[in-house]
Parts: sequence; C-alpha cells; structure tokens
Amino acid sequence: MKNVKTIWIWVSSIIIILLAAIILVSLRGASTSSMDPVYIDYGYDEVFMESEFAESAASSLYLADGSLDRSYDDDVSEQNYIIKTGSIEMRVDSVADAMEQLETTAATYAGYIQYSYIDRSDEFVDGFATVRVDASVFAAAMDDIQGLATAIHYSQVSSDDVTEQVFDIQARLSNAQAEEESYLEVLNIATSVEDILDVRRYLSQVRETIERYEAQLEYYETATSLATISVEMTEETSILLDSDTFRPSQSVVEAAQTVVSLAQSLVIAVIWIIIVGGGILIPIAIFYWLAGKVYRRLKK
Repeated sequence: MKNVKTIWIWVSSIIIILLAAIILVSLRGASTSSMDPVYIDYGYDEVFMESEFAESAASSLYLADGSLDRSYDDDVSEQNYIIKTGSIEMRVDSVADAMEQLETTAATYAGYIQYSYIDRSDEFVDGFATVRVDASVFAAAMDDIQGLATAIHYSQVSSDDVTEQVFDIQARLSNAQAEEESYLEVLNIATSVEDILDVRRYLSQVRETIERYEAQLEYYETATSLATISVEMTEETSILLDSDTFRPSQSVVEAAQTVVSLAQSLVIAVIWIIIVGGGILIPIAIFYWLAGKVYRRLKK
C-alpha cells in the first residue's frame, strides 16, 4: 500500500506541473498577441518596431512562401549577361610589331590593352598581352588578332552565362533597399535614445549590404560589356651572323689559354699525386720492410 501511495503522489505531481506549464504558455501567447509593438527578424537581429511598419517591411522583402520577392523582374528587360573570353597562342614575325598592332586592334573595337610584356633572351623572344574589347564585336576582334600570326598554335573561345547570378543580386539589392526604407521610417518615429541607436546600427548594416551588392553588379556589368582575349606570341627563330663578335684571333688566344690552363691543372695533379701518394706509400713500405726483417730474425 505504501508503494501505491507513493506512485499516486508522483503521478499527481507530474500532472499538476504539466497543467501549470500549459496555462502559463497560453497566458503568454494571449498577452503577446494583444500588444501593438512586435519584433521583426530582418536577417540581422530583432528590431523593436510598430506593427504597421513591421508588416509593410516584411511584405516588401519576402513572398508568402518565404522566397525572395522577384517582382522587379517585370521591370527588367530580357537581357542576357554573358562573360566572353578568348585565348590565342601564335607565332609572329616580330613580337614588338605585333604588340603595336594589338594596341591598334583593341582601339578599333572600343577596347584597350590591359596588360602586356615582352621577354627577350639570346635564343627567343616571347610576348603576352591581355586585350579588352567590346563584347558585341568579340568574334571580329578574335579574327583580326589571329590575322597577325604566321601560325596559330592554339585558339579557344568560351562564354559564361551569369544572367541568373545578376538577377539574383538585383533581387537581393531591391529587397535590401526596401529594408533600408523601412528602417528609415522607423527612425522617424523612434523616441528613445536606445531605439534610435539600434535603428542606426541596423541601417549601417543594411547600407553595407547594399554597397556590396552594388559592387558585385558593377563587376558583372564590366565583365559582360568587355570581352577578354589573352594573346601569347612567339617570334620566328632565325640564324643571325653577328660580324662584330666574329674574331678568329680572339678565338686563338682563348684556345691557347685553355691549353695552358689544362697543363697547369695536369702539373698540379702530378704534384698532389707525388706528395699525397708518397705520404701514404712510404710509411706502408717502411712497415713492410720492418715486418719482414723481424720475421726473418724470428725464423732464424
């Protein structure tokens, strides 16, 4: 009986605790729903705002299913954003002349030379240039650049469609701007110093996000409006007879100096052999002579 009584006490206690928890949760929900001020999550922290502004801000940022609002698409033209790049490896008669012609070609197609260099050595001359031209005349520019070559070793063209990325950034930028406007409205009605400081902090965060999206859009705008062509050039190899450096008498002197150097090296080698070899062989010979002499005496 004692065990049954203990079990009933524990069960009753648990039931009472659960009922109390349910009553507290219900009261808290009712009190929250009856309050005018609410908290809206904008992706940073919770901001205390009047309900009318919170509702308008939330509706401007996201759709009912929680996805980004892409209503801006109705105002955007059906433009495709494509990054065009080309790469050419070719042989030319003169790298220096070809580099000058590349500058002219780039200017013809509303572009410029972004980077270039020429590497000269005793055996070869190489050159490299990064050419930026208007994307709308990319194919024509590729043909003109290849026309400068005496031989094409390698040629490649690629296109990267970034339209979806650009539209996504535009959507996020539009939503961030709407969010900034909502914070500005809240700032106009804020009364306490704490609320004003909080809203200003969130405004600073949103402004940073807007500037980041604007920088990304600017990058894509530049990358898609100007195509990039990488040109690697190698000069034709040729055999040149330089009369200024052809001096037979000098060659005779250099050959004689080489013979003298070899003779000196041979004499030095003999000296080393005599000294080092003698220093090793003489003690060995003395040792054998003494050992033989001792052996003969012991034998007698």
